[in-house]
Amino acid sequence: MTSVFRSAASAAKPTETRVYKPSTLALALKKLSPPVPLKKDVGLRHVKLVYQKDVHASARHFARDLYPRVVYSNPHIKFAVDRLPLSEDKSSIPPPEWVLSFKGGIEKRLPLAGMLPTGVMRALVDEVGAVRFEGGLAKIHKETATKPEPEPEPEW
Repeated sequence: MTSVFRSAASAAKPTETRVYKPSTLALALKKLSPPVPLKKDVGLRHVKLVYQKDVHASARHFARDLYPRVVYSNPHIKFAVDRLPLSEDKSSIPPPEWVLSFKGGIEKRLPLAGMLPTGVMRALVDEVGAVRFEGGLAKIHKETATKPEPEPEPEW
């Protein structure tokens, strides 16, 4: 007959701890936080990000890393991404831009050429406004802030 009680020697053995990799769902949810709720009272109806995948790296990285967070946080706004086709002549490719459509048919275009992915986010937030900044987004906002220009030296 086997005993249901364990000996003191076996009870003192440390248990093995297992480290699990994050699941696909956990990784997807991590991308959606912190939220970026945009203001509702500005009358924004539609937001479109226009870029060429092989040329505009910052817009591509924004679309991959930060765009899902913005879309998930703002179900009241229709979002779209327009990836331009690859062309032979790189000089004829238009620069990346936000296309914002407001109530009354007003459309505004914000150029994104030469910006980091965090600058792409900041361009949208500065134009439309956000309800709040949390966690990484506050850090993103500070990183992309422009440095003040040095004051010119007086001529003596």
